[in-house]
Amino acid sequence: MPTIMIVRTLTSAAALLFLASCAQRYPVPGIQHVILFELLEPSEAHELAFDAFHLMQTPVQTVITGPRIDVHGSGADPRYDVGITLSFMTLEHYQTFVHHQAHNAFMDRWRARSKTVLVASYGPTCDPDPVEGDDDDGSSAR
Repeated sequence: MPTIMIVRTLTSAAALLFLASCAQRYPVPGIQHVILFELLEPSEAHELAFDAFHLMQTPVQTVITGPRIDVHGSGADPRYDVGITLSFMTLEHYQTFVHHQAHNAFMDRWRARSKTVLVASYGPTCDPDPVEGDDDDGSSAR
């Protein structure tokens, strides 16, 4: 019985080391930027999804886009027609993208053709700068 535990532990350790080495060679984008569009004309969903691929000329690592998938009972909000997820390797890439001419033109074009646009961005920022209001004792006004 102890031999099996040792073998399992060693196998798990080897698997973790292998995955860690893969992560170093193939980094995963950390910043995610999600945009959900409720269009004035839902029939334009495929056009918007296709248009989103032009954002690849910016510092975007990956673009995933398409019309809403209607899965009964999924609990997904039905108030959007197209979703876009953009991934960035670094916060710097994301900040460059936000000010990029292609991004601004895309958003101007599709915001005018939408009832609502929901934007959410998330991910590790790795920002070494303290948040305004942080004290030396680690407390914050957040």
